[in-house]
Amino acid sequence: MPLELLLLEDDPAHVELCRRVLDRRPDEYRVSVVDSLAAARLWLGAHAPDLILADLRVPDGSATELLERAGPALPVVVMTSQGDQDRAVAAMRAGVLDYVVKSPEMFRSLPEIIARALRSARHVRDRLAAEASLRESEERFRQLADHIDAVFWLYEIAGGRLIYASAAWERVFGAPVAEALADPGTRRARVHPDDRAEFDQHLGTPDPDRPRSASYRIVTPGGLVRWIEERTFPILGPGGGAHRVAGLATDVTARRTLEAALQHAQRLDALGRLAGGIAHDFNNMLGVINGYAAVLMELRRGDETVVQYAGEIHSAGERAAGLTRQLLAFSRNQVIAPVRLDLNQVLTNLHRMLARMLGSGAELVYRLGPEASEVRGDVGQMEQVAMNLVVNARDAMPGGGRVTVATAHTDLLPGEGFGGAAVPPGAYVQLTVEDTGCGMTPDVVARIFEPFFTTKEVGKGTGLGLATVYGIVKQAEGHIQVQSAPGTGTRFDILFPRVGGLKAHCDAPPVVPALRGGSEVILLAEDDAQVRGLLHRALTDLGYTVIPATDGEEALTAARGGSIDLLLSDVQMPRMTGSALAQHFRRLYPTACVVLMSGYIAEGPREQLTAVSDALVPKPFTTFSLANRIREVLDRRGRAREVGSGNR
Repeated sequence: MPLELLLLEDDPAHVELCRRVLDRRPDEYRVSVVDSLAAARLWLGAHAPDLILADLRVPDGSATELLERAGPALPVVVMTSQGDQDRAVAAMRAGVLDYVVKSPEMFRSLPEIIARALRSARHVRDRLAAEASLRESEERFRQLADHIDAVFWLYEIAGGRLIYASAAWERVFGAPVAEALADPGTRRARVHPDDRAEFDQHLGTPDPDRPRSASYRIVTPGGLVRWIEERTFPILGPGGGAHRVAGLATDVTARRTLEAALQHAQRLDALGRLAGGIAHDFNNMLGVINGYAAVLMELRRGDETVVQYAGEIHSAGERAAGLTRQLLAFSRNQVIAPVRLDLNQVLTNLHRMLARMLGSGAELVYRLGPEASEVRGDVGQMEQVAMNLVVNARDAMPGGGRVTVATAHTDLLPGEGFGGAAVPPGAYVQLTVEDTGCGMTPDVVARIFEPFFTTKEVGKGTGLGLATVYGIVKQAEGHIQVQSAPGTGTRFDILFPRVGGLKAHCDAPPVVPALRGGSEVILLAEDDAQVRGLLHRALTDLGYTVIPATDGEEALTAARGGSIDLLLSDVQMPRMTGSALAQHFRRLYPTACVVLMSGYIAEGPREQLTAVSDALVPKPFTTFSLANRIREVLDRRGRAREVGSGNR
């Protein structure tokens, strides 16, 4: 296919010279002729020539004006009768492919001039296409860099300066990009002082063979501390050495906070399991100590000295039992009696006691929400949470101050966190206890819920107060966070799942029944020999027939040999747990009673234990309380049988 040529020439003689050469090659060229810029523009509106041969000066202007709209993509060769160097330079700058001076030799050489121009045109097209591709690539990169959460940056090693940073820079580092580009020291100044040595090493002489990774903290102009994870890649220069560094910086503060919260929760959970296991063993020993102390006081009732000494043993045992109860509260394995209660009512009933605990040097302020704050929990435990937090506040204000106790309804939306931890969305009652005391350092805050951790002097505290609070809150399916800093006081915020539709729970004063025994047959399953011996003696003295067993399997064997009225079993035993024994026992004796004993429940949910038993008795207990509980369960079964026989 012949090349499409446009000849712009107003001199007919020159037109004739050009056509004389070009028309000899009709297979190579198809020539169209115009004599003005206006005619050329009109022709170009309908055609796309391979090349334009144009006289530099035509009546209505200069041939270079064609390039003002079309740009260098339009292939133009300028012909002129005057070989003026300045005009040639100006024409070439305007974008023409070639500048030739009219002469007989030039007209004869038109095919060679055209071929040379077409080669230049191809080079121009390739260059323009490459530039367009580069611009498109840069635009794609810019859009990508500006829309990712991470910061992409380029650093020049020789100049020691940042030469590019994506739009996320301002959001992550809290400062304008222009500031970082203008001042090389700005970026380093943002790095936390403790991390600057590692940062300098990270940006030092890069290894050309591999990327680097680093984690460091920055401090924003607003004082926020953020964790940055950064990966850098060397960019090699012509000589093979790294002359620039590309980096990707990601703000991982939220992830670090969640990881720290998870690690803290896992550490507390491990401590809780340890504390619960220790408390279980202590409960067995304390049950024996307190039980035999009570037996000794009963047997030697007339000997005042023995009774006094036995009473001191019993009193010390009760105090030790209080410590194990706190350990079990922390481990969330305490046997409790949860009810629906109004937290506002519980706190209102405690106001006078809390005020006395604070003393005259401190002010107690109540800001209870106007709406009912109904939650599910154990009344005594809720009281203990409030008292422990107020005592902690009092000890933080030796010179006096103010303690604020507040409640409010809080609704968490999906994805909304609480104290850096993921909390299920829903309706909550928030309990806040805030003081104006000395506050705590971050290191202390990180450990305050650990059992036996205390900053008080020896003998001034057990280190179980806040650990107990933590365990109670978790056992109630709640969440707790603390905010504190030296000199700014401390604030505890607790979320309890909110329930509705009930009035405040009020406990009636307990009625203590007289100790009563019976003549029923009791199957006793307890792996601790001392506890088993104590219970065997106490129940036998009350008139019961007791069949002792050292574990669940032995108890089942004994159960198949006769008639049994009640199974009394520990929950935690080797070979077979108390709940498994109760299930097997129920199949053998569907109408018999089951009482389970435990001070530490690590096996399954409590609902499973209550489903297979008539009563769950917490350890340590007194033989008096256990005997009355057994009698109550047996009497309730007797009344149920009477009602059943009457209906028949």
